[in-house]
Amino acid sequence: EANIVAPANLMDLQPGVTIAPAKTIVLGASIDLLWKHRRADAFYTTPLVPIAATCGGGRWIGSQASLTADWQVSPHLALRTAYVRFTPGDAIRGAGGVAGDFVMASAAFRY
Repeated sequence: EANIVAPANLMDLQPGVTIAPAKTIVLGASIDLLWKHRRADAFYTTPLVPIAATCGGGRWIGSQASLTADWQVSPHLALRTAYVRFTPGDAIRGAGGVAGDFVMASAAFRY
């Protein structure tokens, strides 16, 4: 949901778990671990813009922890919330990057 990292020149491991405590509720949690493919690579943000100060140096980009909740209120209404916490690794901190948070909520109405 946060769309901080562009999928370019990186290695990505994202284990997660999803549970449905009720028929209409789905909860999810995951951790996204990110590395540059090679030290000489840059870190790319959307829309595929390289951050020059990230070329060379460390490979560890950082991690994104995510929590999501989906509730199908009725056949016509669905609610979704998400929280993402990005913790920078050495490749990002060396370029002046800091941790960041993203929170979102949405509603979808179908008729």
